[in-house]
Amino acid sequence: MLYRDDIDSSSIKAIAYEEDIQVLYVTFKSTAVYCYEGVSPAVVTELLTATSKGYYFSTNIRGIFPTRQLEPDEIEELMHHITMSTAKRNSAWLHTALSIARMTGYREVLF
Repeated sequence: MLYRDDIDSSSIKAIAYEEDIQVLYVTFKSTAVYCYEGVSPAVVTELLTATSKGYYFSTNIRGIFPTRQLEPDEIEELMHHITMSTAKRNSAWLHTALSIARMTGYREVLF
């Protein structure tokens, strides 16, 4: 399942997460897109529910997980994949994250 959401952060514009392969894609306000490999659903849940997304990202993801910057053609393919992804597929970690996030005032998820 591929999940995507805009993020309220001074440095991060949006994230996408592919639970099946545990890859987190981060689009920065600079428009650079990086992928972080081996990121567990628990880490993504904590990122989504963190008061400061940028701080959580900087201290718990950046420099910890293997990463690389995506090339323009990879970004286009990712965006196509996000567009074609089925929002109706269930994912227990996502439902848990959203339940927690809603209790903390986080807005609805955009698919």
